[in-house]
Amino acid sequence: MVTRTFDVETAVSVAPSAVIDFLLRLDQHHGLHAYVQCAVPAASGISEEGQWTDWQVTETPRFGPFRYTLRFRARMTRTSTTSLTGRVRPAPGCLLTTHTTAIARNGGTHVTESVTVSAPWPLVGYMQRQARIAHTRMFALLPQALGAPPHS
Repeated sequence: MVTRTFDVETAVSVAPSAVIDFLLRLDQHHGLHAYVQCAVPAASGISEEGQWTDWQVTETPRFGPFRYTLRFRARMTRTSTTSLTGRVRPAPGCLLTTHTTAIARNGGTHVTESVTVSAPWPLVGYMQRQARIAHTRMFALLPQALGAPPHS
């Protein structure tokens, strides 16, 4: 198993808790996330980490010119009013873990996300590229999705 990590960030003009509320709702990410086609809540509860929701997700990533369909479960956990973690197993032996924080700054909110991709060595580069494409796009479009212009 090989692990790679990357970070994405953006600034928005809404409260930190509103950003986390939105990011926890995977059913609102179609068109924002490069591959999400559908997400349906499958289970929810509370653990020592916080309140969680399991989602049944359908994505259509690309491999060269070809699109293919992935169906998997994703667990999103609110760890505080301004942070969340996500755990996604998009394929056998592959795990994406995200840690997101939203911090009030200069009248807006600075949002950062660290994405860790773990996969067998033949897949880790591909999985990291696909995750980077999806999360970079999502963070670039997040200010518009929240209905507010970006805040610097």
